[in-house]
Amino acid sequence: MFLFIFSTYAWLTIGNVLFVILHLFGMSVFLEALVTVVGIRNIFNDTPKKLKYLLKIFLLGGIVGIVFFDFISVFLFGIWEYDRIFSPSENILVYIFTAFPAWGFYFLIFHQSYQLFHRIIHRKYHFRDRKIQKYSAWIGVSGIALFLIGVTLPKLNIEPFIAATLAAFGGWFILEGFELSRKRPTLLSDIVNGNFRPLVAIVLGAIILGFISEYTNLVAPVQQWNYYGIPFENIAIAGIPVLLLISWSWMYIVFLSLENVTLINKEEFWD
Repeated sequence: MFLFIFSTYAWLTIGNVLFVILHLFGMSVFLEALVTVVGIRNIFNDTPKKLKYLLKIFLLGGIVGIVFFDFISVFLFGIWEYDRIFSPSENILVYIFTAFPAWGFYFLIFHQSYQLFHRIIHRKYHFRDRKIQKYSAWIGVSGIALFLIGVTLPKLNIEPFIAATLAAFGGWFILEGFELSRKRPTLLSDIVNGNFRPLVAIVLGAIILGFISEYTNLVAPVQQWNYYGIPFENIAIAGIPVLLLISWSWMYIVFLSLENVTLINKEEFWD
């Protein structure tokens, strides 16, 4: 908790990107402590195995954040850009050494906050109808189509935020197709069956933790990132567009779906 408070204060007063990374690290440690307190897992039992899993999430988050979110949003859509000093167009090595750990910690935060909020609203039993699994191929193909449409729209001068949203949903549906083909519960299948708890947990985490990052970046002496073309910017909370906070859910969904596809072997991930 002390690390999180100190790094946040340093970010607010100094604004250096290193304090941003320290802030994310501190938030991750704090959330891991809360996850341990509520009994989701005990980091002190089988510590090497759990730390190895968290390291996998960190590494996967760094890679996917740069390759998927930054490449599409910064280079293709131009929805956000980084401070000039850390911009990939200025110094690619500095960008990688700052963006990689930042995205890695964000993925850890998504993972931990989802577990925490999901535990709070969890109900033990939920009926599942597996009929949606027979549409796994169609869902995957639809995801590919949405993604391709999304990355094409900027060339047609369509609103970048809309294009990025379609690309994000396309990425999610592609991952859904993989999950369903393995005959496993997915976020989409649970929503279809009336289980909205995973989605509620995602939205709660996105709005709360998204607001912390966005507001801190907004009032800091140096804005490490800036957004362009966010629709309905006038509908805001403390200067943060509500639609921007909601859009954090898309990052949660893509990252968590990717985790379920690549790292998780337990069926109860979305339950």
